[in-house]
Amino acid sequence: MLSQSEIFYPSFVISLLDIILSKPKQIKISSQYISAASIPSHLEPIGILTIECFIRLNQTNETNEVIYESIKKKFKSDPILNNQLYKDIDYWLELAKCYRSITNYDDVRGIFFCQISSLKSLTLKAIEEESHSDFLSALNSYVTALEQYPLTNDTINDSVLELEHEFWTQSMLNCCNQLNNWTIMSKHIFIDNTTFDTLWSNAHQLNYLMPYAIRAKLKLLISGNEKEQLEQNDLCQFFNNLSTNSNNIIITGNSETTFVKQKQFLNEIKLKQENQVEKYRTYRIGELPDIQIRFSDIIIPLQALAQYDDHIARLLYSNLFTSILTSLEDKLLNDEYIELIDTIQHRFNVMLSQSEIFYPSFILSLFDIILSKSKQIKISSQYISASAIASHLEPIGILTLECFIHLNQTNELNQLIYESVKKKFKSDPDVNKQLYKDVDYWLELAKCYRSIINYDDVRGIFCQISSLKSLTLKAIEEESHSDFLSALNTYVTALEQYPLTDDK
Repeated sequence: MLSQSEIFYPSFVISLLDIILSKPKQIKISSQYISAASIPSHLEPIGILTIECFIRLNQTNETNEVIYESIKKKFKSDPILNNQLYKDIDYWLELAKCYRSITNYDDVRGIFFCQISSLKSLTLKAIEEESHSDFLSALNSYVTALEQYPLTNDTINDSVLELEHEFWTQSMLNCCNQLNNWTIMSKHIFIDNTTFDTLWSNAHQLNYLMPYAIRAKLKLLISGNEKEQLEQNDLCQFFNNLSTNSNNIIITGNSETTFVKQKQFLNEIKLKQENQVEKYRTYRIGELPDIQIRFSDIIIPLQALAQYDDHIARLLYSNLFTSILTSLEDKLLNDEYIELIDTIQHRFNVMLSQSEIFYPSFILSLFDIILSKSKQIKISSQYISASAIASHLEPIGILTLECFIHLNQTNELNQLIYESVKKKFKSDPDVNKQLYKDVDYWLELAKCYRSIINYDDVRGIFCQISSLKSLTLKAIEEESHSDFLSALNTYVTALEQYPLTDDK
């Protein structure tokens, strides 16, 4: 599964690695398969953990074996103890590949220079160059290593050289990819009569070499010179063969024929299910019009449609909720309606404050309801901004907060006018300050604007709430000019100068 998979579905791969990690003493997996599965599925951390687990387990077993042999030899020292502890070069190489895949070259260098320094000097030199992003020098070193130490009949039994050779090839392809050197990449892939068909027939080469091969040939076909473009006919021929084979599959044998028929039957059933149209209501046929439409005839199709479309579901939920609430306003007593509104406010506050997912469509439907009944349903400004930012719905959060601010200002202005009339039109010098006393709403509104990097409006808001500390205004000004270091120092100073104590 780990070696011949073509998809490397992350959840499935990680489940296999979990099983392996839970039983490492019983289940022994090739290090190449672990790295080859974890890198394509972007699960390098779990691959690193698995390989390191096997390395540690091997070292423990080897240490126990060496100690046992030493006891048998009457405690005579074994000069090759350290070499035996780190003889599993294949595990170290695959571990280095995983670390390199996440560009962690510090650990890669540590592996090559401390654990497997017995490798060729060219390997160590190339790794050092690659770790400093000198891909051109590293490419030359890898190419030199491949040319100096080829795999021949004399070296076929040298397992370490074989591992190094594979590492050189993969590293060389990676350097070519970084340098966009498609000529060298193609040259070193298609050697020894290697063709697209041979790559296609080998699972390991299909997963690792085939992407590089197609990329190199395609790049040369598009941007190469005339000679290079003519040499890429094998890519076009390969794609043509794939298309022809997929359209002309010849199946032999009863079992294979049965399997194909079953697969076709299942595909037909799936297609019918996808194209199936379910009738929720039939219309009368005749001269008389079909006017006897029940509420259920409208609600049931809408309900079915809402299960397939988030936008329809949001509109349906918010409109139904608002309509029901409006109808109850006339049917319930005043105290009952106030109690209902209090319950709704409490539930909305709980949903907006304790949500862990902040699903945008649901949050948006709640905001729709709040906006439609803004005079009755009062929601905490902190919950509005927190849910809007978390669900990336800052515009609707801004609209909701501004609606409440405008509503509060209107109520306060009416109250001030009423108080002025009672005082026989005596002027109130604090009228402007009272209009903008809801600092919490302004602050949460500023958070929403800052979340979408709109610092012009943020500065405008802080002009409205200029009663804040001067350090706050200074920090906002610095932050709006992307001077985050100065803003950080200002915020830290503010936190130190004005701590929250029992007196405050």
